[in-house]
Amino acid sequence: MKKKTVAKKVTKKAAKSIAKKAASFWNSHQTPVIKEWGTTKPTWPAPFTKDGYEPGYGTQSGDPEKKKEWVLVETISTFRNRYVVEVPPGKLEWACDTVVMNEAKEFSQKYLDETIVSHRVLSGEAEYLQMFDEDNDYLAAWGKERKFEIGLTSDEDLKKIDADNETKRAVKIK
Repeated sequence: MKKKTVAKKVTKKAAKSIAKKAASFWNSHQTPVIKEWGTTKPTWPAPFTKDGYEPGYGTQSGDPEKKKEWVLVETISTFRNRYVVEVPPGKLEWACDTVVMNEAKEFSQKYLDETIVSHRVLSGEAEYLQMFDEDNDYLAAWGKERKFEIGLTSDEDLKKIDADNETKRAVKIK
């Protein structure tokens, strides 16, 4: 003979008690962000500064004296291309072959998205310059200052972009 399980009615008092215990549990099990490794007491993140950046933005462990990291982010851009190819009736595959063989004229193109494929921290200036010269061999004769100006998005660049965006927003509001 099977036992029937009967759901108990939960009183309002019991429901409040359960909710209180659950809230207490979740509050005590939140994982704080550790700003400085090696400290025994974790600290919560500092608020953003008036210019919109977290103190120590772009630095390791928030210390402005430490060297900043350069992160290489590799992406793939996706486009939708259309082609119109004239073929004999019933020979649809010939149109596909023409496109695959790069013999078709492009009818239209639409940019769809950019997808991040990978990212990693570069070991330093030497690796940056080596990769720059490999990827842009026609610019290998340029000086290193120019290579950094062209290929590195610095904190100053990001602050200028943010300032420009704020100006554009202010103009739209007026």
